[in-house]
Amino acid sequence: RFRKENQWIDRAKLEFLCKEDKFLVYRLYDDQHSLKVFHNLSGEEVVFEGVKMKPYKTEVV
Repeated sequence: RFRKENQWIDRAKLEFLCKEDKFLVYRLYDDQHSLKVFHNLSGEEVVFEGVKMKPYKTEVV
């Protein structure tokens, strides 16, 4: 289950998109949603596609 803006997404599928130097990118989708999930693997702040990610943080956009 993933939470996005107070909505729970059940039965969601994760599709691996790419691995960069400092993060992993997945596509998270179900029947109504298609979101991107960014996992920051590094100990520093990373900005990717306009998303600012804190160290070791996961963002859903």
